[in-house]
Amino acid sequence: MNTDQKVLALFIDFENIERGLKSQYKTDFQIQPIIEKLSEVGAIRVRKAYADWVLNKKYREPLMNYGLELVEKPAIFSNGKNGADIKLAIDSVETAINNPHINTFAIVSGDSDFLSLIQKLRELGKYIIIISGAAFTSKLMMKNCDEFISYELIADIKGKGQKEDLSLETEVSEAIELLRNAVRILEDEGKKTDFASIKFKILQLDPSFTEKKIGFSSFGSFIKSVSENKQLDIEIDLINGIWYVKSNFTDDDNEDYETRTPIKKEWKIILDTIQTFFEEGRGKKTEGNAWILQAYLNKRRNFGLLPLSNDALDDAIQVLINKGLLIQQEEAKHSPYSVPDDFEQRKNVFLEGIE
Repeated sequence: MNTDQKVLALFIDFENIERGLKSQYKTDFQIQPIIEKLSEVGAIRVRKAYADWVLNKKYREPLMNYGLELVEKPAIFSNGKNGADIKLAIDSVETAINNPHINTFAIVSGDSDFLSLIQKLRELGKYIIIISGAAFTSKLMMKNCDEFISYELIADIKGKGQKEDLSLETEVSEAIELLRNAVRILEDEGKKTDFASIKFKILQLDPSFTEKKIGFSSFGSFIKSVSENKQLDIEIDLINGIWYVKSNFTDDDNEDYETRTPIKKEWKIILDTIQTFFEEGRGKKTEGNAWILQAYLNKRRNFGLLPLSNDALDDAIQVLINKGLLIQQEEAKHSPYSVPDDFEQRKNVFLEGIE
């Protein structure tokens, strides 16, 4: 899909996000931040919101003022639950099939029931954006979409309900590591490393990434700051009006880590990381990507769980390939991986054989 020309369809599971905002932040839903954010992405051709609009009548006029079609789904259960999610899913698939020019679907909901819808829209070649509160959105939704947009960030919501699992310092460090991995992947694949391509690759690695979360107004300002402060060894250059990145990375990060065979508890961490890597990547376009597996292992290393050099990790991966726990689809160094159906059994046998 051409990432520069997005034509959008917006579908809002209204009661899901409205309940989440009331529960976490005691605040009302606002459509303006969503429309403004998506208008930066592309042209919004379809705008639909699903709810019992008798119960939610105070929101009718604000939504209609922004061109939303209000699809009525009356509450059919005593707890207020309605069939909006089913109707939304049906309408989304019909829109995808009947309107091939619409290449991007923005779904406002944090409900993991929409995972099947995401997978179906993916099969139809669509780019999926999820917009919802980070504090009440399923982690599976965040991992399986193409891009996650935090409602808290675009609506500037702060409060005790907001989950802050990581310190700002850690979030900045992880953002820089994502940037490193994205640039390395693009360079390894022989693809252009302009800012737009790098941002697109980062979102493939982590759909929840946004530079605004770490205090930058634009992705370009984030990269320029990293370069100017020498947080990564990269050069940036303006060519024909487009900013490009050139890395000066080396594969030798070994001075800070140990080059040796992993001990038993480290082997367990490596194998558990591989399982997580495949579970979270299942069905995604990047499933099995060798660079992303390396990013997963590096993240464990950043948290002090794997004090092993890149060479040691590469050797460990090769051991697992030789033992049949990891399958490389081609002989090329960075070709995609898969695992055998009896991975769990093989893993247990392998660990039992280590003293």
